[in-house]
Amino acid sequence: MRTTLFFIFLLLINIACTKILEIPGPIFKPKPVLVGVLHPDSSLSVRLFMSREAKDTSGYKPITSSTVTFSEDNIALGKAVHAGDGFYVLTVEPKEGHTYKVQAEIPTYGIVEAEDFLPAFPSYTVTVGDRNSLNANSNPDITLQFKKTDKAYYWIGINATKLSHRAPQECRNIISTGGALNSECKKYLEKESNYVSSRSAVFDMFNGSFDELHSYYSFSSLARLLPEFVKDYQQPEVTFSLTNQGGSWTSPSSAEENVLELTVAGLAFDQYLKTSLFSLENQLVDSQGKLQNPFAEPTSASSNVKNGLGIFGARNGKYILLKLNSTSSKN
Repeated sequence: MRTTLFFIFLLLINIACTKILEIPGPIFKPKPVLVGVLHPDSSLSVRLFMSREAKDTSGYKPITSSTVTFSEDNIALGKAVHAGDGFYVLTVEPKEGHTYKVQAEIPTYGIVEAEDFLPAFPSYTVTVGDRNSLNANSNPDITLQFKKTDKAYYWIGINATKLSHRAPQECRNIISTGGALNSECKKYLEKESNYVSSRSAVFDMFNGSFDELHSYYSFSSLARLLPEFVKDYQQPEVTFSLTNQGGSWTSPSSAEENVLELTVAGLAFDQYLKTSLFSLENQLVDSQGKLQNPFAEPTSASSNVKNGLGIFGARNGKYILLKLNSTSSKN
């Protein structure tokens, strides 16, 4: 009995002496963030702002007093003009096959800079077969053959436009007869990125999985071709399909469609895109706040900005309309 009372006494003492210690984390030091994407049909531009703490709910503070210059293959192109809210624009469109660099001199901080190579878009042939019962939702095989270009990384995506299941029968009747949708029916058109599937082991598996039931690999859009696969062939060829039920393949209406997104990226944009998509896949919760991945870990997006944060990357992309039993090409 005395022993029991003694242990109870010790427990009460320990509880009474409990103290919560607050351990301060590292002091947050804001850094300049530079964001810009190069594309052949757009002027050179970047946005500058200061980073903020994760718990800070206020907006990002734009940097409006910087001197921003662009260069092509180390030859100066000129000074950008501040267009407001931290955006700086130089009305020069980048050209394929060149390296572009941006330097931003920020008062009281110093110079931040970044560069990337803008690869040329390849010549290609896209062939769409007939409905294939071996594929998910009997989607057709899509074969892409292209002539590779220098210092390029290749990404494939499939985007679908289709009528929502919530659309009234009137709208479905218009689609089935090939008529033009009225303004009310157009409200029920939905655009979505589709999953890419393939039986070829030529895609990067960072955002993919293997479906043992159907014996194919499935990738959340976008899917990245392995650089070592592209390197081994002068004209690489890959066959793939889409996993989900996209837009109708047989409807006479042009309202529903499936589109191939083919992107070639420079090294910096390629690494940024891969790490950003991996970070999106590796989230603890989904967009509705539901538990998605209990084993998720923080994932940082790649940055090529020296003395700061952000991305200055180059991409060159096109959208190719997909139709059953058809071939499209660009020489």
